[in-house]
Amino acid sequence: MSDSNKNSRSERFEKRRKSTKLLNILIVVALVLALMLVWMFLFADSGQSPDDDQSLSDEYSNDEDEDSENEEANEENDNESDNEDESKNEDDDSTEEEDTSENEEASEEESEEEQDENTDENEESDSNEDEVDTNSESSDDPNVKEVLTGNWDPIGTEQEEPHKINYSEGSQDRQEMEQAIRYATGLNEGDMIVWALESGGDPSRVTGTVTNRAQDEIFRVPMVWVENEGWEPQRVEVLKENDKEDAY
Repeated sequence: MSDSNKNSRSERFEKRRKSTKLLNILIVVALVLALMLVWMFLFADSGQSPDDDQSLSDEYSNDEDEDSENEEANEENDNESDNEDESKNEDDDSTEEEDTSENEEASEEESEEEQDENTDENEESDSNEDEVDTNSESSDDPNVKEVLTGNWDPIGTEQEEPHKINYSEGSQDRQEMEQAIRYATGLNEGDMIVWALESGGDPSRVTGTVTNRAQDEIFRVPMVWVENEGWEPQRVEVLKENDKEDAY
């Protein structure tokens, strides 16, 4: 083979080698360009670059931290508000309890005052009920200042007939006798001392001698028993001296 043929084959081989190398380079460049296009397409759709993603991630993290801090602050404020409300409610409850206690005490005091007033009224009623107009007369008895006469009614009775006089302390007959005396004299139950209750042998008549507590008012009251209606005062003798004091 001649030298010219050798050179010709060598040149062709060199050209093919260069062409193959260039083709490989172009293929690599094309692949790189294709990858770049794909990369740009993907991140173009999201509208963000990796750096933007990182920035958004940081911002989201910061927002979460801020939200968490805000929630904690709100919870603290709510707890403080709840505590203030509870404290206020406790103060209100305490105030209401104090007001209720004061109202109860005031009501009890008013009730006691009303009871006292009612007691006084009852005592006055006991002495003034069915007051009878009386006339004053003189007496031949040297110990009698005056004699008061009037139309007293029988006081009523819870006793059954036949009636029998009973002077025993606390007996129904004794209580009704004393009630008839108070009715005639106007003395109150708590302001009367009974010095004597005497029948003189007549089972239907009793005479009572009484004074007030101060013993500056002295009365002698003859009474008669009215069947089924009780004791009826006949008159009231106002005495100068208590002639039954020594016998008491």
